[in-house]
Amino acid sequence: SSLAQLGEITATTLVVASRDELDPGHPLAVAEAWAKAIEGARLIVEPEREPPVSPTAWQGGQLSRLIAKLVAGST
Repeated sequence: SSLAQLGEITATTLVVASRDELDPGHPLAVAEAWAKAIEGARLIVEPEREPPVSPTAWQGGQLSRLIAKLVAGST
C-alpha cells in the first residue's frame, strides 16, 4: 500500500498537520498516519485552542524556522 511505502523514507522528515476545523481538506488523521509510518518522523500540529489558530502550514516564517531547527538537529 502507499502508506507502507512511506516506511521506506530514510530522510529527516517533518510532517506538518492541520486541525480539521480550519483545514478539513487535509485530515489530521492522515498526517498522524504518515508520521507513524515514517520512522523517526516529527509531527507538528498547531495547538488546540478556542478560537482555533491558523495552521502552521499556512505560516511560512514559522514553518521555515521549524524546518531549519529539524535540519540543524539532524546533522
